[in-house]
Amino acid sequence: MKHLAFITAVAGLGMSVQAPAQIYESAFKDTNGIEIHAPSSRLMLNPASPVTLTLISGLDRFVNVKVTKDTGTVILNTTTTRT
Repeated sequence: MKHLAFITAVAGLGMSVQAPAQIYESAFKDTNGIEIHAPSSRLMLNPASPVTLTLISGLDRFVNVKVTKDTGTVILNTTTTRT
């Protein structure tokens, strides 16, 4: 019985589920100076100020943000440290 509990615990650890991070909201001023709070479903942003991201992080507590131009050129690719 002890062996069954041990095997079950090891199998559970091996099949742990990852919880990815996601962007909840992006906040910035647009080209008209209006404060925008864009939901994560909005794919294209046109900021005229720094963008503040509100994130929901997963269990690993690492967040990677990658910003690309419409041409596919990577402008920013950064990963946070563990929190």
